[in-house]
Amino acid sequence: MAASVDRCHHLGAMPEGIVKEVEYVLEPAPYFWLVGPGTVDPAAHVWQVQVDNLNASFKRIPSLPPPPA
Repeated sequence: MAASVDRCHHLGAMPEGIVKEVEYVLEPAPYFWLVGPGTVDPAAHVWQVQVDNLNASFKRIPSLPPPPA
């Protein structure tokens, strides 16, 4: 899934199976974080998300930003 997000950058360009999985967890939030064994600390798969109508674009970022104060 992480490779598909990195390769496609836009939800509409991803394979249908990946789109369904991403849509299931994607909320109107500015970040998308995939977690799995060995990828939580440090966060290995984090993207900044920009939602535009029915599509979303993803930009890889190095880590989760700190929570707002």
